[in-house]
Amino acid sequence: MSARILIAILLMGLWPSARATEVATPFKVRRLEINARQELNVYKDPSMFLPDLGEIHADPLTGWETLMENTPLLTTVQGPVCFLQLAAATPFKNFGLVSYLYQLADSRLKSPVTAAAFGESTPMIVPVQLCGESAYSDSLGFVLEEDLKAVQQARAQSGLPPSVDGTP
Repeated sequence: MSARILIAILLMGLWPSARATEVATPFKVRRLEINARQELNVYKDPSMFLPDLGEIHADPLTGWETLMENTPLLTTVQGPVCFLQLAAATPFKNFGLVSYLYQLADSRLKSPVTAAAFGESTPMIVPVQLCGESAYSDSLGFVLEEDLKAVQQARAQSGLPPSVDGTP
């Protein structure tokens, strides 16, 4: 009987500390509507490769063959495109073995270890969800931050040419 009382007291003591806490994040999901004047690569979310990693564990030869048949490139967009930016730019890391598959698709996507070996910085990625009326709407992925900035700058520089008229 005393063991039950002791367990009850312990559980009551833990009850207030087991409450959920609200996590405040400074980032709000943003909708980006851009007219990409150059191609912008959208890469698959790495979670898309989890089944392949399980297959590698079960049968390494077949698993690697299956993984190598997949491409990390989800799609390439140009023209009017809509994204939901899901988070702030983050370093390309914690992808494990899958990072080498991304590196085969784009040499800039190096894991932090590989980037350090080449004396390069780890690339920054922006998690996105495609939206709109395309075959890839609601697909999760990421874009390279430098590519997204280049597309946005191309849009900003595509204004009207300066006036040659002398009157203000």
